[in-house]
Amino acid sequence: MLASTLCASDAELRHMSADKPFDMYDATLWQLADTHAPAFTAVRRIRCLSMWFDSDCCHARRKTRLLERRHRWSKSDQDRMAWVAQVRSMHALYHQGQSTETAVLKVISDIIDAADSQKITLLGLLDMSAAFDTVDHKILLRHLEKSFGVRG
Repeated sequence: MLASTLCASDAELRHMSADKPFDMYDATLWQLADTHAPAFTAVRRIRCLSMWFDSDCCHARRKTRLLERRHRWSKSDQDRMAWVAQVRSMHALYHQGQSTETAVLKVISDIIDAADSQKITLLGLLDMSAAFDTVDHKILLRHLEKSFGVRG
């Protein structure tokens, strides 16, 4: 900064036009920015979550999340009904794609329907992936072949 032309003597600066110090100031700031935080080009790959997940699905999901946040904040019945209606319309939109997200939306929709009907709802989930990680696969394949005739 001290080596820049901005730190010139007062006599030199007085003889310049009004635009010259501003141009020097701008050039000095750009030089400092390039030195301490150089610009680079970031490559961003835009890809869909699935082949069928288009802009309509993205917009519907964003709107659903917005309505859910509004309902959680306000706790009003009107906001809840808007959120439920949006979840159902999003379910219909996702039904075309038939993904795991569709299955999750179906479960959420069924839970909301049960809650609206004042039914007791219980959802039990079981994650078996950790159990299969600890099983010896040779023993498992042998057992499946003996018991069920499955070969792999």
